Amino acid sequence: MAPMKIQSKSNNSIPINVEKKQTIFNTFKRDYQLWIMILPAILVIFIFNYIPMYGIQLAFRDFDFSKGLTGGDWVGLKYFKQFIESPLFGDLMRNTVMISLTTIILGFPAPIILALLMNQVRVKWAQKTLQTTVYLPHFISIVVMVGLLNVLLSPNTGVIGNILSFFGYEKNLLASTSTFVPVYVLSEIWQHTGWNSIIYLAALSNVDVQLYDSAKMDGANKWQIIRYVDLPAL
Repeated sequence: MAPMKIQSKSNNSIPINVEKKQTIFNTFKRDYQLWIMILPAILVIFIFNYIPMYGIQLAFRDFDFSKGLTGGDWVGLKYFKQFIESPLFGDLMRNTVMISLTTIILGFPAPIILALLMNQVRVKWAQKTLQTTVYLPHFISIVVMVGLLNVLLSPNTGVIGNILSFFGYEKNLLASTSTFVPVYVLSEIWQHTGWNSIIYLAALSNVDVQLYDSAKMDGANKWQIIRYVDLPAL
C-alpha cells in the first residue's frame, strides 16, 4: 500500500507506513511455498490418523460385520456398562495402571542414562557401533519381539529359560502372573530406550568442549563431569 502522508505545521510531509492486517489468507499467500512442501505430510496424517477415527462409532453399535463400518444398530453405552460391571474390571484396570506407571517410572530415566554412558565413549567407531546396536530393537515389530521373547524365555528351549532352569527356577516367565509385568516392562524399555536416547545425545553433542576441558583441569573425574556438565546440559 502507498504510505499515508500527514501534514505538519512546517508543511513537511511525513511518510507513515501502515502495516496490512495479518490474516490467515495473507499468511497462506505469503508462505504458500512452505505450505505446498508440508502438504504431503498433512495429507498422510489426515488419511491415516483422522479418517480411521470414524471407526470409534463402532464401540456404540451392535456390530454386524455384514454392514461394514456402519456396524449395526446403535446401542449407546451398552458395552461400556458391560465392561465396567464385569468381575474382571478391577483386575484389568489395576494391571493397566500398574504396567503404565512402572513403564513410565523405569522407562523415563533409561534413555537419559544410556545417552550419558554412550557420550563417555570417545572412540568414534565404537560409539557408532554401540548406537547402531541399541537403535536396532526399535525397528523390530511387536510380533517378532514376542516371538523373540518366547525363544529366549522358554523354560525348555530358551537360552535364558535354560539358565534359570539350571539354577532351579522352572517357571515360564511369560506365563507366570508374578513375572509377566517385569518381563513386559523390561522388554519395552529394551526395545525403545536406544531410540529415545537420540534426543539426549543430540543435546550432549552441543555441549561446549571447553567445559569438559575446564572440568578436567579442575580435577573432575567422569562422574563429576556427568553431574556438573552433562546433566545440566540435558
